[in-house]
Amino acid sequence: MVVVYLTGQGPVDNPVADGTPAPTTPLARVKATATATIGGVDAPVQFLGLSPGFAGLAQANIQIPTLATGDYPLVITSGGYVSASALISVSGSGTAPPTFLSQAGRLNFGNDRSSSVAIYGNTTYICGQNRINVIDTSNVSAPGYLGEFGDADLNGNGGKCTINSSTATPILVDIVGPGTSPTFVVYNIATPSQPVKLGQIAPQQYTFLADLTFVGSVGFSSTSWYTFDASNRITSQTGDFLAFDFSALLPQLVSAVVPNSQQPASNNQNVRPNALALPPSFQLVYVASSTATGSNTSGSAALDVIDVSSVLSMQARTRVTVSQSNVFLGFAYDNRLLFLAGNTAGVPNFAGNLTLTTMDVTNVPVPVPITTVVTKIATTGTFNVQPFGSSVFAIVNQPPGTDPTGPGSLMIVDARDNTNPLLYPVQTQFGYSGIATANNFFLVPDQNGLTIYKISIPS
Repeated sequence: MVVVYLTGQGPVDNPVADGTPAPTTPLARVKATATATIGGVDAPVQFLGLSPGFAGLAQANIQIPTLATGDYPLVITSGGYVSASALISVSGSGTAPPTFLSQAGRLNFGNDRSSSVAIYGNTTYICGQNRINVIDTSNVSAPGYLGEFGDADLNGNGGKCTINSSTATPILVDIVGPGTSPTFVVYNIATPSQPVKLGQIAPQQYTFLADLTFVGSVGFSSTSWYTFDASNRITSQTGDFLAFDFSALLPQLVSAVVPNSQQPASNNQNVRPNALALPPSFQLVYVASSTATGSNTSGSAALDVIDVSSVLSMQARTRVTVSQSNVFLGFAYDNRLLFLAGNTAGVPNFAGNLTLTTMDVTNVPVPVPITTVVTKIATTGTFNVQPFGSSVFAIVNQPPGTDPTGPGSLMIVDARDNTNPLLYPVQTQFGYSGIATANNFFLVPDQNGLTIYKISIPS
């Protein structure tokens, strides 16, 4: 057993006056249901309440499950609210879990509760809801803070940005909400530490832009939204696929995939939370989706393959479905393997359990499902997946539906055995959302700054 000390435990059955030490008899136990995991494995909570003899301090007595010797993240959930993790060392039998990450550097600064990461050379942009922080990552062991920009442009609705260095001058593009009236804000980053705003353009009639992914000077974006009635019942679901020309730096809408009843992948009556452009030689984009449509939120996760060889008339080619999952949310590829993080629940908030799917993409236009694992991890989505190489991936898992503003969880998926992807929790922290890899390093922002990890793939 391990004793863990904490605060913010919630109401207790034997309230104690402010500033008064908690009694030994009777104990002040938390009223809410409490659970814990160590390394993602259930760890029974034998007691959670005020620590006797202390004022304002709580403790949890937790039984350590059977684990191999190693270091694991401990996470406590009380009344549906999730804690940040603490690292706990366990001495047990068996083989220690593999170590994929070792911290190389850390920089503390104020960041938003959600952000994305865009990298241009030795400059890293942490794109939050309210501002874009500029970080010098030329020395990963001592990253430097260069400043911030975008406050007046983002107004609390930023957070999704990407870089295009194939245009006449390199640009950083941020999708700024609200979702009902999104805009692309474009910055010139020819001088990386001093971005210059070029303009802000609305994508005409399209709303709720989910992402932006580039092939050359063309940016591809999916939309993902739904409508509901006065009783909060879902009435429709929508997901378009769009192409924008950035050759003149400020985007111009080129085309949208036209629905064709003979081709399910062309349907725009399903949500499309993510899109991923493949290398230019393939002239394809993968789009995450679901077969759920209209007022029916039950469906199968779907991967749509879009032919973008002609951006004036993009064509949907293939839809691959997986019945064990309701919707695909985040994905990445590594050589012939495509890994997709999904969820057992779809709209309105994807508040189901995490699913892990592998697909063989040896024949790139026709992905072939290999396996799907349905985990016990409750989440409201996994929108960020990064490949490490050798069929190992990192994901950031969002909190469960009971605590939508809670901390996200960083996890590693080892899919080297494509038929049996293994999940390794790393850490749970407030502000985890966007992640990025560069030059064998892994960049993870949180609410308090940026951590840089060295990636190593154990044999």
